[in-house]
Amino acid sequence: MSAAGDDAIMRLEGVGVSFPQRRGLGRQALLHAVNDVSFSLQRGEVVALVGESGSGKSTLGRAAIRVTRPTAGTIWFEGRDITALGRAELRPLRRRMQLIFQDPYGSLNPRIRIGEAIAEGIRLHGLARGDLRERVARALDGVGLRPEIAERLPAALSGGQRQRVAIARALAVEPSVVVADEPTSALDVSVQAEIIDLLKTLQGAHELAMLFISHDLRVVKDISDRVMVLYLGHVVEIGPTRRVFSAPAHPYTEALLRSVPRHPGAAAGTPIVLEGEPPNPMAPPSGCVFHPRCPHALPECRTADMRHRPVAPGHGTACIRTDLSLDAGGARR
Repeated sequence: MSAAGDDAIMRLEGVGVSFPQRRGLGRQALLHAVNDVSFSLQRGEVVALVGESGSGKSTLGRAAIRVTRPTAGTIWFEGRDITALGRAELRPLRRRMQLIFQDPYGSLNPRIRIGEAIAEGIRLHGLARGDLRERVARALDGVGLRPEIAERLPAALSGGQRQRVAIARALAVEPSVVVADEPTSALDVSVQAEIIDLLKTLQGAHELAMLFISHDLRVVKDISDRVMVLYLGHVVEIGPTRRVFSAPAHPYTEALLRSVPRHPGAAAGTPIVLEGEPPNPMAPPSGCVFHPRCPHALPECRTADMRHRPVAPGHGTACIRTDLSLDAGGARR
């Protein structure tokens, strides 16, 4: 059995990502973007990463497929430790780990026609078997675009068409893991649903494992099998999407769900308004990093560790209230 175990195509163990930041007079400090994250991604599974801006979602997604190099922990992909692989060693694995960008226009060369942009990746990864033009046409057809799109430049396409091209380019090299980083946030509402339906169809047809990054909890509920909630670079809750949405175990998760008016399956009750802003990641608070904003914070939270406590099979939270057996209102039993 591989080091990743069971049917996991990818496993992260204690992964952290920090970036040095200048603080004047030649001093440096570390910005801890991702902290001690562990989880597995199964073949054909969609795991959503949610949280406020700056929570570490994109950094974690990019680290998982080694677009960003982790500074701590281990990443296993298809049974192989890829944590410290160099550029040359990663090159044969790149086609199996693809990224769909938030801004498709920014990821496309404005001077290169669409067909060539798709063909470039196919050639780069040694997949140019047979008629390359026909392969490009099939890739476009797979995302609902006509073959003549291949002759156009990115500026001649709509936002929805460009996002379809970005998806086509990623899937044309036959990946096994895809990171979709806010793939609909730059699109009109009328187009967002079409792209999500397309991603769901393609994910099922190709049995892709996917990390889906989004602010839109309605989309997350619709597309994901599991959801991982991040706050200040920490995973504060992870579990099956339906269970997390119907019975959130962490106060931050509950606040996120209640922030969406009339959200189907969201936690019942009035909206929760979190006071203040997320702390500075270069100087995080001690104990539970959420305690300065938590409506249920206890003195113990200032020294609590961020390890996960089981709530139900496959469902865990970093909230100390699970250890202390507190009721939903925060009072001791």
